[in-house]
Amino acid sequence: MVMMIMKVEMIKCDKGKFLVILKSFARIYEEINERLQFLVLLISELSFYAFICMVNTAKKWVIVVAAGKGARFGSELPKQFVLLNGKPVISYSLEVFSQLDFGIIVVIHPDYVHHLKSISGMYGFPEHQVVFGGSERFHSVQNALLVIPDSAEWVMVHDAARPNIDTAFVEMLIGETVRYGNAIPALPLIDSLRMRQGEGWVSVLRDDFRVIQTPQCFAAADLKIAYEQPYRNAFTDDASVLESAGKTIHVVPGKVGNIKITHADDLHWMSYLMDTNNVEKN
Repeated sequence: MVMMIMKVEMIKCDKGKFLVILKSFARIYEEINERLQFLVLLISELSFYAFICMVNTAKKWVIVVAAGKGARFGSELPKQFVLLNGKPVISYSLEVFSQLDFGIIVVIHPDYVHHLKSISGMYGFPEHQVVFGGSERFHSVQNALLVIPDSAEWVMVHDAARPNIDTAFVEMLIGETVRYGNAIPALPLIDSLRMRQGEGWVSVLRDDFRVIQTPQCFAAADLKIAYEQPYRNAFTDDASVLESAGKTIHVVPGKVGNIKITHADDLHWMSYLMDTNNVEKN
């Protein structure tokens, strides 16, 4: 009987010690977890601070407009996020601007914030800041301009769905902007044109017209002032906004093959173009 009582007391004692030890481990775990969370937060804050320091010193900025939902493209994903030769369409432009040390702003629809974050990590996108788009392209660019510091000298605005650009093309646009205050790339028309007149159509000289491309480049101060205007339907691109503010537009030669992906067939054509470019480079 005495032996049984001693055994029970021993079990009770062991159980009590076990609970004490368990509580101690739990307390230590909580302390370590808190410190780890603090460390992760600190690293995150330092990384963000380093990015802010970097971009605030940037003199060249680009607004990559990717807020469209791609209704005409006929895909679940907007065209700027679909894969082109193994990478998202938007990634090609980001890589080019990153190579030239631009501060990068990506304007997207709020519905695709998590998707952009996911593919950014998956495909190693360069550092960029995300801004939400507005009801019209005008408002999307306007939102992005609010983020760009007053110390910026040059701002480019580029369609995310135009992946076939390169550093030489971008540098040419910067050079022209330094001389003339803006640079709008354009190509001459090949097809014949007719213009509606009353109930009929009349022929026009195609040499008097150009097909406009992006990126479009501007003196940052000029573009910021221009975007203080209220929106008008006549604003079809950033050059039209600047022109409305009283500035003269400087048109420069565009890049052949710098097409905007709009329909699903355009993706196949762009894949061929970019494959051809790679072959020529090698």
